[in-house]
Amino acid sequence: MWGELLKAIPVYLSAMIKFIFGPVGGYLAGLSFGMTVFVTVAGMMTVVLLFSFFGEFMRTQIVNRFFSNKKRFTPRNRKFVTIWKKYGLAGVAALTPVLLTPIGDPFLQ
Repeated sequence: MWGELLKAIPVYLSAMIKFIFGPVGGYLAGLSFGMTVFVTVAGMMTVVLLFSFFGEFMRTQIVNRFFSNKKRFTPRNRKFVTIWKKYGLAGVAALTPVLLTPIGDPFLQ
């Protein structure tokens, strides 16, 4: 039990950064299918909840402090806006695991 839990921690942390790392890491770590699914979803949802509740604080305190001189309308930002306008919330939710990170999705909302 403890061995599988110790294997699940890196998978959980990597799923917090990029969703696709969860299933790949779970497979490589030798976790069961159910544990891989649980840890991957838990990692992604942890980040989504944190950024949903504390995203505004992070944006004003951290991002604006270090990146206040950057242009707001970069080509990358325009791609995000295009995805948002073209596909809406359902499209962003569907594209998050593949294109965006769990961190990027709450920033778009």
